[in-house]
Amino acid sequence: MQSLLSTATSQRRLASVTLGIFAGLALLLAAGIYGVASYSVARRTKEIGVRMALGASSADVGRMIARQSLEQSGAGIALGCCAAWLLTRPLV
Repeated sequence: MQSLLSTATSQRRLASVTLGIFAGLALLLAAGIYGVASYSVARRTKEIGVRMALGASSADVGRMIARQSLEQSGAGIALGCCAAWLLTRPLV
């Protein structure tokens, strides 16, 4: 009975483990992106303060930070995709 039950649930168990691994990797990537954005904002606190003092609205500053974070993330994604494509060529 144990063998029959194990065989019947093996596909679902594999799918669950695979999903869990990818969810963990996504969490690590999101934490890394958050860390880079947070470090960038912390490093530029004085610049942000000067911009606000000179009349920039908080929405403008937020857009500037979001744009720069998306540029950094986009560059990382592009480099990662290129590296993955180049590294998978020998495997095929």
